Amino acid sequence: MVEMILGNTTSSEVKIVPMDRFFRGFFAGLLAGIPMNVWSLISYHVLDFGRLRFLDWMGIILYGDFPVTFGEQAYALWVQLFGLGYLGILFAYLIPVTTSWWYIGKAVIFSGAFSFVAYALPLLFRVPELTAVPLNSVISNHLGAGIWGITLGYALQRLDTAARMKE
Repeated sequence: MVEMILGNTTSSEVKIVPMDRFFRGFFAGLLAGIPMNVWSLISYHVLDFGRLRFLDWMGIILYGDFPVTFGEQAYALWVQLFGLGYLGILFAYLIPVTTSWWYIGKAVIFSGAFSFVAYALPLLFRVPELTAVPLNSVISNHLGAGIWGITLGYALQRLDTAARMKE
C-alpha cells in the first residue's frame, strides 16, 4: 500500500520503491478529496442545500465562470483533487514539525484553517462569483472541509504507520 511501482523506460524492468512522505501526503490529500466532493455533490444535487460545489470554485478560478459542460466540470474536479493532493503534501510535512500524535485532529484544524483562506482569497482578489456566498453553501463547504480533514488525517496516519512498519 505504501509502495510505488516505477517502470524503467530503457527496459522492461519494474522496480518497487517505498513511498516517501511527499507521495504519502499527495495521495492522502487526493484520496481525502473524494468523500469531500461526494458530500459537495450530494449537498448540491440531492439535498438542495449547498449552492456552490467545490468544483464550481475551481471552475471559476480556471475559467472565470461556472463550469457548464461535462468536460469543464470534469477538468475542474480533476484540478481540484490535485490541489487537495498538494495540500496533503503540505500537511504531511507539517506533521513531523509538531508530533505524529492525533493526525485526525490536526488535519481537521488544518482543513478549517485552509477553508478560511479559501474564503478570504476571493474577497482579496474581488472574484464576484465567490464574494457573496450564501450561508447554506458556507456551512456545506465547511462540512466538506471537515470531511476532507478527517479523511486526510486517517489516510496519512495509515500510510505513515505502514511505512514505519516496512522500515
